[in-house]
Amino acid sequence: YPNARVVLTVRGDGDGMAWAKSVKGSIGLLRPAIERVPWRWIPKIQLFKGVLFPWIFGKRNVSLDGNYEFKADDLARMYNEWVAEVKATVPEEKLLVFAPKDGW
Repeated sequence: YPNARVVLTVRGDGDGMAWAKSVKGSIGLLRPAIERVPWRWIPKIQLFKGVLFPWIFGKRNVSLDGNYEFKADDLARMYNEWVAEVKATVPEEKLLVFAPKDGW
């Protein structure tokens, strides 16, 4: 689809902290949980941990604190890097930046 537009959905005030808060309150809750019994004994859960988290967060060097939780500053940096990468890659005339807080 060479004429398709790319929709980049942005959150909050553009500092990445709204996205970081969302991650910590959703998928980020899985990280500390799967380190505990009984989850750490289940091979499929450990496979999920070993593949999904590095694929999503490892490429952008998001680190964990002492409780196996993602650091908010790292998540915000990751978000900002992604937004900048999309804006630098997609031609301006094909990019629609959408902020849900602004409504339709």
